[in-house]
Amino acid sequence: MAAATATAAALVSAGAGLASSYQSWEQAKDQKGDVGKIKALREKQAGDMLEQIGSEDLIYEDELDMIQKQTALAGQKLDLQTGQQVEGLGEQVGQAVGSLTAGSKYGGGAAQRGMSEVEAKYEETMGDLKESYDMSMDDLALRDEQSERDAFLRHEEIVGGLEAQREEILAML
Repeated sequence: MAAATATAAALVSAGAGLASSYQSWEQAKDQKGDVGKIKALREKQAGDMLEQIGSEDLIYEDELDMIQKQTALAGQKLDLQTGQQVEGLGEQVGQAVGSLTAGSKYGGGAAQRGMSEVEAKYEETMGDLKESYDMSMDDLALRDEQSERDAFLRHEEIVGGLEAQREEILAML
């Protein structure tokens, strides 16, 4: 009887071991399926990151286009303002010449001196306007360059981060 009990116990133990092995095999099979799903999801995620990088390139190009449009608009405004200042100066010179020539019947020395002073003042003011215009255009160009540089750095930072994340995901495959 002891032998029968030992044999029965051995059979029960073997059956339990077999059942445990079967459960482990089932779990391993399920985990293998889960690993396949995880791998597929990571591959999709890496592909999505490539799309994000492409989108970032488009955003960067749009930002550069906007910067160029803003710079062009600021240049046009500066041209308009400078044109108005030159026009106003022309009117002032015209009034000064008119008052000088109207005050003298014969255009004597006083009128000539007055005309020379008006001409000198006109040239000085035009020089100041040109210098101011040139400085404003240089400032505009520098702002444009800085804006483009900032946009480039932002773009590189974003794309670099996405590429690093993609590499990490690909390394997990």
